[in-house]
Amino acid sequence: MEMHQQQQQQDRRIVWMLAGFFFVALLLSYSNHYNNSFHFDDHHTITGNKDIRDLSDPMKFFRDGTTGTNKGGINYRPLVALMNAVDYNLAGNEYDTYYFHRSIFFWYVVQLICMFFLFRNILNISHRHRWNNLIALFITALYGLHTTNAETINYIIARSDSFSTLWMVVGILMYQYKFTRKFHLYLIPMIIGLFTKQTGIMFPPLLFVYIMLFDEKISLTDPFGAENRKKLGRTILKSLPAFVVGLGIFIFNQKVMTPLAGYNTGRSKFWYLITQTYVIATYLGNFILPVGLTIECDFHLLDSVLSSEAIIGFVVNGAMIALALWAFRRFETYPITYGIIWMYLAFVPTSSIIPRFQIANHHRMFFPFVGLVLAVGWVIGWWAIRNEKKVEKTPLLKWGLPIAATAVILAYGYGTYQRNFVWATPATAWEDAVQKSPESGRVLKYWADILAGRKDYDEAAKYYDLALVQWPRNPGLHMSMVNFKMKHRPDATDEEIEEHFKKATDRGQFVPHSYQKYAKWLMDKERYKDAKKITDKGIKKIKPKTDSHKKAVEKLEKLKVKIDKEYGKVMAEDVDSMEQLIVNEPKKLKHYKRLCDVYYKMGEYEKCIETAQRGFTAKERDAGLWNFICVSHNKMAQWDKGIEACKKGIEINDKIKRLHANLEWAEKGKAEAAGGAKKAEVKIEDLDTEDER
Repeated sequence: MEMHQQQQQQDRRIVWMLAGFFFVALLLSYSNHYNNSFHFDDHHTITGNKDIRDLSDPMKFFRDGTTGTNKGGINYRPLVALMNAVDYNLAGNEYDTYYFHRSIFFWYVVQLICMFFLFRNILNISHRHRWNNLIALFITALYGLHTTNAETINYIIARSDSFSTLWMVVGILMYQYKFTRKFHLYLIPMIIGLFTKQTGIMFPPLLFVYIMLFDEKISLTDPFGAENRKKLGRTILKSLPAFVVGLGIFIFNQKVMTPLAGYNTGRSKFWYLITQTYVIATYLGNFILPVGLTIECDFHLLDSVLSSEAIIGFVVNGAMIALALWAFRRFETYPITYGIIWMYLAFVPTSSIIPRFQIANHHRMFFPFVGLVLAVGWVIGWWAIRNEKKVEKTPLLKWGLPIAATAVILAYGYGTYQRNFVWATPATAWEDAVQKSPESGRVLKYWADILAGRKDYDEAAKYYDLALVQWPRNPGLHMSMVNFKMKHRPDATDEEIEEHFKKATDRGQFVPHSYQKYAKWLMDKERYKDAKKITDKGIKKIKPKTDSHKKAVEKLEKLKVKIDKEYGKVMAEDVDSMEQLIVNEPKKLKHYKRLCDVYYKMGEYEKCIETAQRGFTAKERDAGLWNFICVSHNKMAQWDKGIEACKKGIEINDKIKRLHANLEWAEKGKAEAAGGAKKAEVKIEDLDTEDER
């Protein structure tokens, strides 16, 4: 008995000493990351998000789904926004990354502590042994120092992944204890996780599988037997509160608090899933040898199940599933099964049939790898326990196994230290990415921006062109090329620049300032009519649901006033020239129609009508002139006269679409005036030509 107690005390001392050793290693591994810069989405969610600069009303992040990001509340993550606001406040209302990284790292350490107890409890439930504390510590250290996690810990806005993962771990850990389980207190971490990131919805299925394996001990030997059916029923009842509460909050978050939420990228769900089998295989490859880590991946959708990538995906994932099924045969190896199931459940939000804008991202490994390290760690730990006598009697195994495990863990820690250097600045991050992801349009674009900033314009031009091949429709890329060519390529033609402007504004709701810059460029070219069209298009297409979009619309409206003013001056000059042409050639109809167009654009609708009537001296019956009369009456809400004019034009030529559109406008306007319809809408804006409406 006394020897047993001495052995326990010795084991505890070893665990404590190793825990201290690994903690120091963790501190050293991340010692060079605290001042690493903001990256990528940090710029619109943190440095460009004015909401986090004011902490006077912390609850605003919970009331308004648009406060966490300036993209219209695509993701409702109030706790992430609140943490960013707190860190900004602690930094003295400055964007000092040290405070952000310090907070993220603190919660990471808390997660690791909770993981140790979670893993230890799972191992003890499955097979109690005096080495379990040591094995749980090695598993936790493997996760804590693993190089892949540097992609999440360094990326500040990815605190949503690390913080939500923490609460998934805490939730399962709290379920393990009778008191917190009895009063359903384990639901609190799940709720916190759901208010951190939508992946928190995976807690109910994680809990379901935990209960099925470790509470009810469902067996694979008789999967459809009566006893297993009873156990499955009890599993459903025990996990039901988590499903009810979790799904309720998730649906509320998605349907009520995220007005622009949605992941429909137009990609095929089937091919996205096939591609993800290969993506997961590469994730697992990085778990073994993390040399391919990058801030941005360059995966493309697969289009054949017989491609080498698809076959690799099927084989690797098939092997993992086979391992999970093999471990499901006996209760002692259930931690392996649970770890693998945890991994796949954690991959569901990003690597299943839910197409995401980015096919792969290395910070997505953070949550799934909690399960993977458990599975891998217990494969080795269970082998050592099964061969305990052999291990104890063989010095090479007794000392070699823990030394080898420590060496591997420290090697990953060194890799983490090196990855921190890569994340130090945007330049270091994108330089690394362009070597590893040369087919990513985003990577090529950002690297071109870096080169342009270094005044290496020839190389920048080369990478912009390469980016266009991969990213031909991206509005941000086309705006970058506009800026680059206007500033650094004096030989660039107006046609080239305008082509970029057009492609940027085709999808400009994603880059709202593109309309304003295009309109200003057109003004500089004295193309006021075209500039006016672009401002009108921008005001119509930009959905002002956020501050940045509202500001863009406000700027366009102010610019439109300025354009109209300048255009008015030009129009006044055109009036004189058109009138002189009419005097010189009174029988030419086109002069009257052009003058009508000038008066219409100036807002001189009565003069437009008068000019059209004068034009009848050149040609007694012309549908185009009646169209000008119709649309001018419509602008003045003289609906009956507008209807009459349109009908006369249609009698002359019923193939002119704008006449029918203007007639519909007039009829709707009349109905509205009589209280019988909603507000009349102009239907002709896209039908105007150079000469007439």
